[in-house]
Amino acid sequence: MTENQTIAELEARVTQARSALRYVEAQLKQAREEAQHAEIEALGKHLEETEHKLDGLREAGSMALDEVREAIDAVWRGITQWFDKSTANKSDD
Repeated sequence: MTENQTIAELEARVTQARSALRYVEAQLKQAREEAQHAEIEALGKHLEETEHKLDGLREAGSMALDEVREAIDAVWRGITQWFDKSTANKSDD
C-alpha cells in the first residue's frame, strides 16, 4: 500500500467517523428533546391534578364555611332566645 493510499484510507475513515459522530449527535439531540417533552407533559399533568385538587379544596372550604356559619347562627339564635327568656323572667319578677 502506498503512502497516498494510506492517506486516502485514513481520510475515508475520518469522514466515516465524522458522519457517525453527526448521527450520534443528532440522536442525542432527539433524545434530549423527547425527554424534555416528556418532562413538560408530566409537569402539565401534575399542574392539572393540582388545579383539580385546589378546586376541590375551594368547594370543600366553601361548604365548610357555610356549615360554620349555620352553626354560629344556630348558637346565636340559642343565645338570643335564652337572653330574651332570661330578661323576660326578670321583668316578670
